[in-house]
Amino acid sequence: MKRAQTIKNKLNLMLIEENNEMKVISVKGAFRSLNPHDLKEAFKQAHRKVIICSYEDTLILEQVLSGNTEVAGPVNVPTEGIEVIKRLCMDPSVEFFVISEKKVDTLAGIFEEVPNVSLLAENGFFYKMSYETNWYNMYECDWSWKGIVQRIMQNYAVRIGGVKVEVKESSILWDYKDVDNEIVKVQEIELASHLATVLTHVQNLEVIRGKNTVEVKAAGVNKGVASELILNRERLIKGKYPDFVFCLGGTRKDEEMFSRLGKMLRDGKDDEKVHWFTCTVGKKPSNARYYVDKVSEVYEALNLLVD
Repeated sequence: MKRAQTIKNKLNLMLIEENNEMKVISVKGAFRSLNPHDLKEAFKQAHRKVIICSYEDTLILEQVLSGNTEVAGPVNVPTEGIEVIKRLCMDPSVEFFVISEKKVDTLAGIFEEVPNVSLLAENGFFYKMSYETNWYNMYECDWSWKGIVQRIMQNYAVRIGGVKVEVKESSILWDYKDVDNEIVKVQEIELASHLATVLTHVQNLEVIRGKNTVEVKAAGVNKGVASELILNRERLIKGKYPDFVFCLGGTRKDEEMFSRLGKMLRDGKDDEKVHWFTCTVGKKPSNARYYVDKVSEVYEALNLLVD
């Protein structure tokens, strides 16, 4: 009994709801609910502030559940959300960055009424800073592989109804999230292996098996790398990190962002002067330091910073 109690005390346990069931999970010791007072006080004390916000599952109140994932409009981002981001971007001490999986045109269209926001599309491969009008890509890439990859993915997709092939500038995605069929799992493994063989000699490419997806994309491109580039750029321009960093995300792809930013700010020599908040949406195991329960609380937090 004593040993069992000792083990229990070393764990940080959290009760969460998943699929209408209550579960107990173990989380990192520092993981806790975001304190709005601490956030606002840190923001008020800081001179240079950076806010990095993932778009997916973070700024979207209602997901588009079917059809083209590139659909954008009021159904995705609430008007009051656009307004609070616009107000934050009007503050000369704030740099606001939105990182998204979406294409350049889609992301630019969503935030066309926010002139001073910095945008990073396709997980950061394409970017446009707030003071620029042109978009740039992270590095030059040979796109000649896209035709053969698309044909291979489509050949596998037609074998099972419901699979979608989505073509972007820096990646191609084979998506079967709407398919309830065990055979598709076998097809996924075969497809990933086939693509890896075909692309063996193509440089700067990755074949990634994700949650209900197979993706071929430009190598070394993810939200973690993009967020790291943001802070390195800030340090290069100003000579040190900003003294306030607020990073928000909600998907598995955002975990690399939390991990990289945390390591950078912990290891940086200016660490003691930086107020940093990495925050995920939803109670779940995470590399973030904090969580909020739902997307509406993201907007509540952002509203605090403009009051």
